[in-house]
Amino acid sequence: MTRDQIFRYTAIFAVMVLVFSPVLAADVQIQNTSISLNTQSNIPSSTFDITSTWDSLFGGVSSSWMQNFVQEMSENFPHRTWYTLDKAPSPNLEGAWGLANTTLKAETNNELSFKIMTPFLNLVAIKNGTESNIAPIIVAGTIGSRYSPAANAYAASVAGVLHVASILKNVNLTNDVYFVLVNTYQSYHTIDDTNPGMEALIELLLEQGRRPAALLWFDHILFESDYSNGEKLAVQYGMGDEVLDGSKYLAFLSTQISELSGNNRAIIKTSTNDYWDESGAAEAVTFGIPSILFSQYYIDYVSASDDDVYNYSNYTYAMLREAAGVASCIISYLGHINQGNTPLIQDSVLIPAGEARNIKLYLTGISSFNASLSWSDSTTIVVNIRNRFNVVVLTNSSSNNLLFLNYSNTWTREHTLRIRNTGTNSTTVQYNYTHFYDFDQDGLTDNIEPIYGTDAINSDSDFDLADDYSEVMVYGSDPLIRDTDSDGAIDGIEIMLGSDPTVVDTDGDTLSDGFEIDAGYSPSSNDTDEDNIADNIELELGLNPLSNDTDQDGLLDYQELVAGTDGTSPDSDGDGLSDLFELLNYMNPLSQDSDQDGLSDAYEIEHCLMPNNADTDSDSIPDNIDWAPREHWINIVPVVSFGVFLLVMCIWLLMKKRTYSRGV
Repeated sequence: MTRDQIFRYTAIFAVMVLVFSPVLAADVQIQNTSISLNTQSNIPSSTFDITSTWDSLFGGVSSSWMQNFVQEMSENFPHRTWYTLDKAPSPNLEGAWGLANTTLKAETNNELSFKIMTPFLNLVAIKNGTESNIAPIIVAGTIGSRYSPAANAYAASVAGVLHVASILKNVNLTNDVYFVLVNTYQSYHTIDDTNPGMEALIELLLEQGRRPAALLWFDHILFESDYSNGEKLAVQYGMGDEVLDGSKYLAFLSTQISELSGNNRAIIKTSTNDYWDESGAAEAVTFGIPSILFSQYYIDYVSASDDDVYNYSNYTYAMLREAAGVASCIISYLGHINQGNTPLIQDSVLIPAGEARNIKLYLTGISSFNASLSWSDSTTIVVNIRNRFNVVVLTNSSSNNLLFLNYSNTWTREHTLRIRNTGTNSTTVQYNYTHFYDFDQDGLTDNIEPIYGTDAINSDSDFDLADDYSEVMVYGSDPLIRDTDSDGAIDGIEIMLGSDPTVVDTDGDTLSDGFEIDAGYSPSSNDTDEDNIADNIELELGLNPLSNDTDQDGLLDYQELVAGTDGTSPDSDGDGLSDLFELLNYMNPLSQDSDQDGLSDAYEIEHCLMPNNADTDSDSIPDNIDWAPREHWINIVPVVSFGVFLLVMCIWLLMKKRTYSRGV
């Protein structure tokens, strides 16, 4: 009996049990988390059997096809050099381009062909999805090589990319898939960039508003060693701060697919090496794009020598086969998520009496996890679920050959489904489970996103810098329109600046949010510079809404508005004295002659007169005709009188002398 038949009959049996005999179970509460054990099947009605899909895709993987291609490319086009300074290929690299394109067309019934993109002349073929304007998925590798004959570096990566395209040629996917071959690595021909070809392509896609959802990268992948894990397909996703949750999930998914449908060769390599550092996957992670790298577990030095032939003694095509199958399955999975159906994972495990088996889970959504388990032998099965901290969050048991679980998880990432056979008979347990995943980690589970028309594998469907959950659940903006209120500012920018993405003028100052953001004003405050004058009024008056003292004269714009002075000029009356100086000295900043005495304020200041008093010395003689405007006339009468006296005496004496002289 095949596995599909086993599950089919198991499902029928489960339904019969549910209809005719309810499962006796109680609510369980562990660590203050209430978990219901359903009395009916927990498998959602809108599911798709992803395990069977993976089995089918893996059945189409051909190691011999890829080996033949590697032989043809490495023997006919060795030393495929890319000249970085000239951004030009060698004749052999150009010939390899032609072989790759001819092969791609033949393997996809002429539906796909490569075209040149970016200044680094990347080869890009696009498999169009059924939905437009959603994030593309990239599967890529390197075609150029400074070495000869370059079977592992990098004819094998080219074979992997081309074979994935062939496997998926008849698979309908919602998202576009980009099959990409780049020409160089950092250590070979460049100085600064890790992978300039992939960097350029990602930047181009971002300019087009098409942020990739995921990137899968093929690297050195043929060398098998006798060291630990030397026969394994290494799946790398970076280290430290560069690790993304999406990358970790892709890596887990790779190992899960490999275990369920492949040859169980995939293993997560938590420590990275030069393959990662110089890959397009590492480049993509710097842009926040979930990415993984498929490679051999250990670095080899054969691929940098003349021994890098397709049939080198330590080369095996089993890892390349595993990588092509895993990559095809991941793309198929991601390309089905937007259909709104929940993936159903199913398998079976033999558990000897008294032993337990662990099923690794990776729960990406804060949602329900539903599982059904059945077995035919007379035994008791105890099941528990542990979170990533190894804390048991759910336990249940049954001796009735059928068990259902429902767990509403509050922790994402790694979980473990532990199945223990406590009886005396060995048994094979068939299990299946579903979970409302959230691949893009935007807070909307994958089954919900199609309801809103958003992209389940891209957290920001409209590329407006606001994640879909925030737009749908928090701000009420349209997750499919970059500028919901058409005010000229994209929603994400409005949210970051505190304005309402659904209102044209958030602060009610008659200026649209888009206009204010472009000008640098606050769209959420009608008085950006907090000078008590609304931004729109300042603009009408010619003032600067970004400065509370437009003319930088020391007087706030509001003070000048109250005083009636010109807020755009530090000297409203043009008399050479600043408005602030005039106000502090009780002068009229709107008149060049505050006291209207005919003397300008600047002249009076220069000559130490009082510009706000027409008679500085208060002697009833206006300053403009006063011979001593700084001193009262009464203060000089004695001096003047004495002078007059002396003058009179002098005249008298002169007259006396003259008279005396005539008499003699």
